Amino acid sequence: MTDDRFEFDPPQDPRPAGIAGRRRFLRGQDLVRWWQDWGRTALRPSTAPLPATTTGLNHSVGTPASGNAWRPNGFYTELTKPAMACQWELLLNYGQYPHGAEAGLTALESLEDWEARLSVFRPTSEISQINRLAYDEPQPVSDALWDILLNAMHLWHLTEGAFDITSGSLSECWGFLKREGRLPNEQELAAALEPVGMDLVDLDPDARTVRLLHPGTRLNLGGIGKGWTLDRLGEQLHQEDVADFVIHGGQSSVLAHGSNFRSPPPGDSAAEPNQEPPPRRSGWPISVSHPIYPDRSLGEVDLCDRALGTSGSARQFVHFRGKRLSHILDPRTGRPAEGVWSATVLAPTAAQADALGTACFVLGEDGCRRLVETCPDLGVILVVPHGHHHRIVTLGDVAPHWYPKET
Repeated sequence: MTDDRFEFDPPQDPRPAGIAGRRRFLRGQDLVRWWQDWGRTALRPSTAPLPATTTGLNHSVGTPASGNAWRPNGFYTELTKPAMACQWELLLNYGQYPHGAEAGLTALESLEDWEARLSVFRPTSEISQINRLAYDEPQPVSDALWDILLNAMHLWHLTEGAFDITSGSLSECWGFLKREGRLPNEQELAAALEPVGMDLVDLDPDARTVRLLHPGTRLNLGGIGKGWTLDRLGEQLHQEDVADFVIHGGQSSVLAHGSNFRSPPPGDSAAEPNQEPPPRRSGWPISVSHPIYPDRSLGEVDLCDRALGTSGSARQFVHFRGKRLSHILDPRTGRPAEGVWSATVLAPTAAQADALGTACFVLGEDGCRRLVETCPDLGVILVVPHGHHHRIVTLGDVAPHWYPKET
């Protein structure tokens, strides 16, 4: 075998070899050449030939899952990238967009820039600079951060204070920021509550500045920044004429547009002879996991031109005197939220779904009912304790898109 079999860089490509090679890999060209080197005919190379059922990923909010006996078309193009302390995944229908992998890669590469600007764990980020300087004098903000802060202020009012980007002092007080849970005393809790509240954040729309009205107030975009970034990635894909996709941000946030290919591939059939396929369901089927047993599915949501956000205490909690305490704190009381195991929100944007997932966990069933009465375009799926078991409560615009798993 000669070396030219592995020389994949086309002479006419002016881009650096590393970039050109990566693009060729995404298009499946390297796979074709490798397959031909072994004397075989390459058919339908895929960037990532995932079976349509991906239940083995074990995400709190799963990637597309198949219907029971009838499975969707067999392959997706999958791109992944670590960012914001989680794994991001983009799925496209295989072969639908010739430029889809390149557009997706460009969108995912923008994550590094957004994280550098929005993360409180980056000392040089814009939000860190505001936290350092905005008590002394108003600080100008970029258009992007201004949009996030306006959304955060609106959601704080909408959720009766249950969503609050100033609650970082509470997480620090309970030791959750360092993942070292502790029980604060009453004096510590009262001190941690003093700088909490969006009424301590002054947004000047004329000057486009933000000022913090308490020396201890700090902004943390952890509850909305990831969802807001998902929306930006979706906009980038639409600008490249990619209309069918799902983006999964970590284990809690999903943005989906268009539909996946659900018709069976040529030669495929249903599991039973002469069995008719089920009615076509629009969108992307997203599996919602059990909040206590993440490897179990509660059901599927068909997500189309919509976002989904889930908050729960399956992985982060502390035990105190035999009682399990959630890491999700009620910013109005400073104490762990109780009465809900998980809250899943369907919303028009990922920023809303991300923030309201946390808020609905805090609000509980009654508060969520008030919320969906105010916002009829929202859907909420709550898992609440019921004796030694659980019950599922669905509110708002959920029923047409929710397929609960029979137990």
